[in-house]
Amino acid sequence: MTRAAALFAAGLSLLSLAPSLAWAQESEPTKDASFKDLTFKDIRYSPRTLDEFGAKKAFVLFFATETCPIAKRYLPEIKRLSEHYAKHQIQFVVVSADRDRDLVRMAAFALRHDLSLPVVKDAGGHAAKALGITRSPEVAVLDARFRLRYRGRVDDRVKLGGQRPQASRRDLVEALEELLDGKAISVPRTPVDGCRLSQQKPAPPKEAPTYARDVEPLLRRHCLDCHRPKGSAPFPLTTYEDVNRIDSMIAEGVAERRMPPWFAEGGAEKFSNHRGLSADERRLIVDWVRAGAPKGDPKQLAEPPVFPKGKWSIGEPDLVIGMKGSIKVLADGYMPYQYVMLKHRFEHDTWVSKLEIVGDNPEVLHHCNVFFLRPGKAFESSQIVAGKVPGGAALDLEPGVATLIPKGAILGLQIHYQPNGTAVQDRVSIGLAFPKAPVQKRFRAAIIEDKTFAIPPGAGHHRVAASYTFTEDVVSGGVLGHMHLRGKDVTFRATYPDGRSEFLLRVPNYSFDWQMAYAFKTPKRFPKGTRIDCVAHFDNSKFNPFNPDPKRTVRYGLQSNEEMMYCFAFYVNETEALGIRVDPKTGAPLK
Repeated sequence: MTRAAALFAAGLSLLSLAPSLAWAQESEPTKDASFKDLTFKDIRYSPRTLDEFGAKKAFVLFFATETCPIAKRYLPEIKRLSEHYAKHQIQFVVVSADRDRDLVRMAAFALRHDLSLPVVKDAGGHAAKALGITRSPEVAVLDARFRLRYRGRVDDRVKLGGQRPQASRRDLVEALEELLDGKAISVPRTPVDGCRLSQQKPAPPKEAPTYARDVEPLLRRHCLDCHRPKGSAPFPLTTYEDVNRIDSMIAEGVAERRMPPWFAEGGAEKFSNHRGLSADERRLIVDWVRAGAPKGDPKQLAEPPVFPKGKWSIGEPDLVIGMKGSIKVLADGYMPYQYVMLKHRFEHDTWVSKLEIVGDNPEVLHHCNVFFLRPGKAFESSQIVAGKVPGGAALDLEPGVATLIPKGAILGLQIHYQPNGTAVQDRVSIGLAFPKAPVQKRFRAAIIEDKTFAIPPGAGHHRVAASYTFTEDVVSGGVLGHMHLRGKDVTFRATYPDGRSEFLLRVPNYSFDWQMAYAFKTPKRFPKGTRIDCVAHFDNSKFNPFNPDPKRTVRYGLQSNEEMMYCFAFYVNETEALGIRVDPKTGAPLK
């Protein structure tokens, strides 16, 4: 067997972008077969099975595609039925059957339709093939033993040519009622008037991509910020040997769009810090692995990448403030947030143009926020100065813009460690650079927050909203949403004084592991009176694989087993012209 064939047999056919077996012909499931082992991907990229829902009397799998108008028309009915039958221990699941839609698109579809029930992807179409599903929307009802009891339409109300006011028979409801009554399903199969599911077609033969010509430039552009020696990623990808030894893992990650990490709707056309690969680029990497990962002509390789010398990407700081001691990071298990006060008091107002957070062990330093405290005064969210997240950049403001740390303040750190299998000692340092040109504008952050929420036990789609209205004309460079382990999605919308409304950002599958800021490609001007609305949903259900405890009511708190709802809009005042000259060695204003 060739290496490419072996990789195919080993599982690349499961990738949503790679050619798969799919359903070349319709098939009937074996009578009384159990479908307990059907596997799906949730919006967090985790493989899931139906038994993770616990004991249920039935499971309703609603197979749908994003583009099918009939499927979209039936979503409100599916939501109503899901809410009604929840008390009867019947679990509804929306199954994305789109062949080429990635998980971000799937999660965005669910968010736009306000789906509170679980939404999963049938990667490769294997569940649909096993159950004999051929159209969108089509329903499969499994009983408590995961046997197929009904397959077909929801009802006969909506058809490709139009819809009637009422259904002549509510096929899905009839099947569920008979199942609950312990009866045989009187009509176990019904025809489906819907959109035919696409078959995966084999790609035409073509020249195999090579590492030197095709793959290395993509990795250099999208991956090496993290995947380099002393980077925040767990392994480097700077040489062919680095990449070749884990090529199948790379193919799976890029095909599912887990890597490079990007969780927002919209890409390079909207955000300057977009890292996501295009669909064609992801296919190229998968095709390269399937072809045996050829190295190609070494003469086509670019010069080896040059990384910043030393540990500071901002250059040598003007001031370094470090922890006096170190923190022991466990080899495994869960570590709560660590809070550290740095023993440096600012003797004067200090203007800062660059700030970087560096740990001795970047692999275990998941994220860190730095804030200032003024002794004797209450802490406010606006005192957060900067943060470090995986893949994020240091604070590096353009000339003429700086942030202010007030006289008498000290810096504090909120540190989240993620053990990596080896116990280590870690020490965090803060590097600050001071402006070399007069400060004209102060860098600020509008904090859009709610600290009064209470997320009920088991709630899978709990809504929390907050807003902020600008009192001056401002220019915003980007936004950031911050939640903890139950965070599900977050959406920013601007409503302008003239009544216009604009979506700024929609993150449909928020990830606690990747709390990135989203920088606008073109800065946004928000006139005085512009309101920024932030809406987040939290998943406190058992189906959230990272939920610390789905049985408790969750409120605001500082630890990750509690929750936060913070939205940040970073901005400067448009008309501000401070003209503050700063001592470039100390950051102090010059008189």
